[in-house]
Amino acid sequence: MKNLKHIKLFEAFDARTLNATLKHVKLSGDRKKFLDALNVVCKRFDIPESKLSDDLFTYLPFNRALRYNNVVEEEQICDARGEFIVGEKCDNGKVRRPWGRGFRVVDCGTCKGTGIKPKTSNLSMLKFWFDSDGKFIATTAVDGVYRETSAVNTAAFSPNIDDYDIIKRIPKTQIKNALDTGDIIAVDFLERRWNGETYTIETQVVAYVYKEVRHGQTKLFAIQNRRGRYPGPWNNDYRTIANASWTLIPSKCNNINLLTPKANTGLDPYGYNTSFDLSSFRIRPMQINSTVKDANFAIVLDFSKLENFDVKKKTEIVINRGEMRLGATALLSNVDIKNANIKRYFNKIAETFKVTGDLDDIVKFNRMASRLISRNGVYFLNASASDTITSGLANIATYMFKIIKKIKSAEREDAKLIEQGDVPSAVESLKSDEDFISNIDFLNNKYTYTLDWSLKSIEHTNKLLKSLRSKIETDSSDEWREKDLKVLANIDRLSLEMYKYIASIKVETLDDVEFLIQEIYSIRTLLRSERTSLSTLSNFLDRTRLGSYYSEVRYLYESLTSKRNYYGNVNNGIIVMINVIKRKQGQLAEVADNDEL
Repeated sequence: MKNLKHIKLFEAFDARTLNATLKHVKLSGDRKKFLDALNVVCKRFDIPESKLSDDLFTYLPFNRALRYNNVVEEEQICDARGEFIVGEKCDNGKVRRPWGRGFRVVDCGTCKGTGIKPKTSNLSMLKFWFDSDGKFIATTAVDGVYRETSAVNTAAFSPNIDDYDIIKRIPKTQIKNALDTGDIIAVDFLERRWNGETYTIETQVVAYVYKEVRHGQTKLFAIQNRRGRYPGPWNNDYRTIANASWTLIPSKCNNINLLTPKANTGLDPYGYNTSFDLSSFRIRPMQINSTVKDANFAIVLDFSKLENFDVKKKTEIVINRGEMRLGATALLSNVDIKNANIKRYFNKIAETFKVTGDLDDIVKFNRMASRLISRNGVYFLNASASDTITSGLANIATYMFKIIKKIKSAEREDAKLIEQGDVPSAVESLKSDEDFISNIDFLNNKYTYTLDWSLKSIEHTNKLLKSLRSKIETDSSDEWREKDLKVLANIDRLSLEMYKYIASIKVETLDDVEFLIQEIYSIRTLLRSERTSLSTLSNFLDRTRLGSYYSEVRYLYESLTSKRNYYGNVNNGIIVMINVIKRKQGQLAEVADNDEL
C-alpha cells in the first residue's frame, strides 16, 4: 500500500510515449522535472494532463531531434513602416530620415539594410532532452528563427572572420538601435590607460551580440572567447554561447562591422533550436550546443497539434467536479484544507490584478496598493517593516508609468497613420516589443512577490496579535488590562482608516498613480514622527513583522507593557493621525478625545 502514491506517475497519461519515458527515467528528481514541465504546458493550453496522447509527441534520437523543426526558409520583402517618417515603408532596405530642412536616406532599422524581413519569433515546438540513463537534460524550443551557430566551435558561432561577409559598418553611437540579440559582429575592444589615453587591446573580434533589458535599461554585450570585462549580462546563460563578455558602449569598442555567414558555409542544425524558460514560458535566444551535448534522445511536442487538440478544457472539468469535491474535504487534514484555500486565494488575487499591457491597467494600481497594505497598515508601514511594501509599490508604479507611456505613444502614432489613410500598426507592434513585454513581466512578478509577502505577513501578524490579546487577558493587572487592549484596538482603528483612505483614492491617470504613492509616503512619515508619539511603539511594531527574531508573544508583551507611561501620548497621536486622514478624505469631523477611541 505504501507505493500506491506512485501509480499516477505511470498511468496518468494516454500517451504510451510519455509512460515509456517516465519508466526510463530512474531518478525521482528528473521524473519530477519532466512532469513539472508537462504540467506547465497543460496549464498554458488549459488541458488535463491525463489527456496528453501519442498524437502530440514524437520520440526521436539525438540527430533527428536536432534537425526536426518547422522553420520556413522563404525570404520575405521588408515592409517596415514609420521608422522616422510616419507611414513611410522600407524600400529595399532604405528609409528616409529627417535631416535639417530635408531628408537623408539611411538603412532600415528593422531589416538593417538587407531589404529582407527578419523572421519573427513564434514558439512552435518544445523538445525535452534525455540521456541514455534517463536523466532529464533540458527543455529547448523551436520558434521559426534560424540563429547562426557552429557545433564544432567552443562558441555558439564561428570565431573565424573568414567565414563571414561584411554587411555594413555600424557607427558606435547607434549600436543600441542597430544591433540585436543574435547578430554577429566584428569589433575592436578599447581600453583606457591611467593617463586617459584610449588604446586598442583586441582587433576585429568576432562576437555574438547579446541584448539585455533590465529594469527598463538596455545594455549590449559582445559574447566571445577572447576578452572579458565585467559586469556582464545579469543572466549567466550567455556562457552557453561563449565564455567571455565585453560591454558594448562607445568608450569600449570601435570599428563595428555587422557580419553574415558566407553562402557556402551551410546551415547548422543547432541554429534551428534555442533555449527556453519554462517559468515565463518564453524563448531565450541562446544557443544550446553545450546544453544538450550529453543528450541521447528527445521527446518533441508540436504546438500546432496541441492548439487543435479536441479535448474538454481542464477548467471546465474542474467546474463540473466542484460539487463532487465538496465531500472530499473530509479526507483532508485541517492544515491541508487551509493551505489549499490560501493557495487558491492567492492565485485568484494575483490573477485579478495581473497587468496585460492595456490602458485599463492603470486603474488596477489603487486596488494593488490597498490590497498590499491591507487592514494591517500601521504594522506594515512602520519604520522597520515598510520597505517591502513601499519599495514594491514604487517599483510597480515606475513600470506602470513605462507601460502606459508606451501605449499612449503608440496610440498617437496610430492616429497619425489613420489621418494619412494608412493602416494603424503601432499598438499591435507592442505585442512583440521586448522592452514593453519585459516591463509587463517585471511589474507582474514584483506584484506577485509583494503580494505573497503581504498575505504571509497578514497571517503572521493576526496570529501574533490574537496570542498577545490572550496573554494580556491572563497576565495584565486589572489596572492595565483595559489600557493594553485599548492600544491594540486603537492601532486597528487607525489601520482601518488608513486602508479606507488609500482605497478611496481613484486612479485614472499617471498623475493619480504618483499622488497615491506620495500619500502613502506621507502616512508612513507621520507614523514615524515624534509628534504623533507612535515612534515610542516602534520597537513593539518592529517585533510584529514577518521574519523578526523577536516574534514570540512574550517579547511582544514585554515590549508593549514597557511603554505604559506613554499610553496617553500614543492614544493622542492616533487621534491626530485619524483626524489628518479624515481631512485628507474631506471629512472635517474630528475625534474629540481618547474615550471615542
